[in-house]
Amino acid sequence: MLPFPPELLLIALACLVAAAIVYEHNDKATRGEGYPVGNFGICGQVNASGEFLPTLMFNPSRQGPWLEAVQGGSLRVECGGTSLTTNEFQSISSSRAFPFARLALQDARIPGLKVGLKAFSPVADQDAFRTCLPVILCQITLSNTSAEALSCALEYSQDSEQDWGMPLKRPTKKGMELAGGSRFAWGFLPQPVDPASQCSASGKSARATLALQPGESQSVRFVYAGYDSEGYYSPSLRNVRDVVLHCAAHWDDLEQGTAQFSDMLPSFGDAQLDSYLRWYVAAGVYLTRITRTFAITMGYCELNQRDSFWTSWLHLAHWPELEQTMLRETAQQIRPDGKVPTTILPVIEREDDLDINCYFVLRVKRYFDFTHDGRLVREIWPAVKLAMEWLETRDQDGDGLLEQGSFWGDWKDVEGVTGRLHAPHFEFAWLGALKACEELALLLADREAEERFRRMAAQTEAAVHADYADGGLWNGRFYTSRWKDGRTDEHVQQDQLFGAVLGLIPPDRKSAIYEALEPSWTEWGIRDTYPYREPFSHSPGDYHNGGVWPFLCFMDAMGRYRYGRAEEAEEIIRRVGLWDLERFADYTPHEYLDGDTGANRGPVIQGWNADIYAAAVWGAMGLQVVDDRTVHIDPAIPPDRPVRTPIRLPWGHLIVEQDAGGTITVKSRCTGTIKVSVGRSAHSEAAAGGAQPVTWQHFTLKEGERARMGC
Repeated sequence: MLPFPPELLLIALACLVAAAIVYEHNDKATRGEGYPVGNFGICGQVNASGEFLPTLMFNPSRQGPWLEAVQGGSLRVECGGTSLTTNEFQSISSSRAFPFARLALQDARIPGLKVGLKAFSPVADQDAFRTCLPVILCQITLSNTSAEALSCALEYSQDSEQDWGMPLKRPTKKGMELAGGSRFAWGFLPQPVDPASQCSASGKSARATLALQPGESQSVRFVYAGYDSEGYYSPSLRNVRDVVLHCAAHWDDLEQGTAQFSDMLPSFGDAQLDSYLRWYVAAGVYLTRITRTFAITMGYCELNQRDSFWTSWLHLAHWPELEQTMLRETAQQIRPDGKVPTTILPVIEREDDLDINCYFVLRVKRYFDFTHDGRLVREIWPAVKLAMEWLETRDQDGDGLLEQGSFWGDWKDVEGVTGRLHAPHFEFAWLGALKACEELALLLADREAEERFRRMAAQTEAAVHADYADGGLWNGRFYTSRWKDGRTDEHVQQDQLFGAVLGLIPPDRKSAIYEALEPSWTEWGIRDTYPYREPFSHSPGDYHNGGVWPFLCFMDAMGRYRYGRAEEAEEIIRRVGLWDLERFADYTPHEYLDGDTGANRGPVIQGWNADIYAAAVWGAMGLQVVDDRTVHIDPAIPPDRPVRTPIRLPWGHLIVEQDAGGTITVKSRCTGTIKVSVGRSAHSEAAAGGAQPVTWQHFTLKEGERARMGC
């Protein structure tokens, strides 16, 4: 008899199949691939080669599957007896920066005609409904630069045997005809401004015809829509037609909202870094599943606390209600003994993971630090304490350190770490969770818990920082693992820098760790473990034996920004982005890169790589929300670099500008009055290894007001 319900086994198998599909998709490396447009419900390719929606990914509104690959089609332009698909044009220029993609097309075979495409999916700040609408919208503009009238046609069609759902009745009540079926449909919107234009659809093809006078331009709107009866949108939009009609009626608002979201993404003030940020942030959006009953950010197909922690910095800022939902869902799923399931929605349990509970607790503290919403913390505080009680049982000898059981101890969940006793990553997560609970208990006036967590944190802090010879993890150069067989571990692990992000590593030791990591640098980023472990369950450079993990590198960059190493932080991002996105020209964020070759490995569209958002906001801009109306900003951007970046806050946003002379200007677009402290660290390592003290200037700003600080 199975020790768990058979339906759980089926869901787990579905997740494995989904992961296999992701690996298969990873083999594609055609120039210009990637998904520059999309949202919580759908994403699609608009390629630099001119291909328009050749492939899409649909996010099903149920537990179990990963993104569903949907075979798209091609867009054809007909004019003057010549017929070309968009990728057949002689002149193709593109701009692909999430959440928009643009193409500009010309061809001597169709003289006088210019074609422009602007595609997007609705993405709206603080608006999950709009952001989950599974549609890709495209405005196609035809311009006649010749002296003669042109008769043109646009046709989007596909010839695959994809399951589009039940056939659609035609036309809609608005006179709109759609190709496809009840699951996926597409079509051109009627253009009432031009009586000569016509839109039609049949089977797998949608068509629009236009007549252009000399010097005239006309635009046609195209919609590709999906539908799931359990989608978050489904109570008000009952079928795919409703989705299309809703978008047709609200197109301008949806586009404006998407443009506003785009304008609110942070900037490094560097075109290359900003481009990488948008590709990685997109992955965090696409791997968000929101349905009638639950919301998750997915690892493969589920909410894994560690993956979701790194993915959801973005959600914390732009969709805090989803972050609240995920925290509540997790609290509700905690077992009676305090174990946070390895994954939820669906539940997949591995009994020995230590970091999962820690990440949940740290996520609660992160939520409070940003929002200062004490009500939610108070609501789930019993679940937080229960999670900590389970962790306490994993310190079996009472020395303050957690003991690993099986190899499922933390994110390095491979057989090669069997026999590991302590590891820096999960011990720093544990110490961070203890300190977080001490502060939360103080906030909630839980005196007994406050004292208990203070006492435990002091013991764990001493144990982690103790010299290796005295039973601790510090070997004089870096924090290292301890093994049950007593072996000495001289392998430098990048994931120990989680302690730096949490503010748990003394400045002099941070400098020593960064120095110890220097041999781990490659052209494509920093290896997670080096020198390689031999023998090990994975070959040198592969996976947890020295692979380069983008999410981990961006975590590292976040810490380096905060501790005066901006040049190193940006070099890490440049190397990872170049090799993960551009070098193999697939523009899809991968799980990891081969440590020896930089080859892209593992599943694509990895949501936790969206932690580059945290590197930009909490790292490069040094954001700290002090209380419910006070903000500290300590930019680490090089002082001679002009930059203009928004910073999303719970009450609105700030616009932070820096000119080439290092002068910083802050403008408030927050409701009411807020206090802003602007700092400027020396941003060069002190002799002791930490950033120089910050010089602060303090301002009180009302909405629309600005303040300036000289460097």
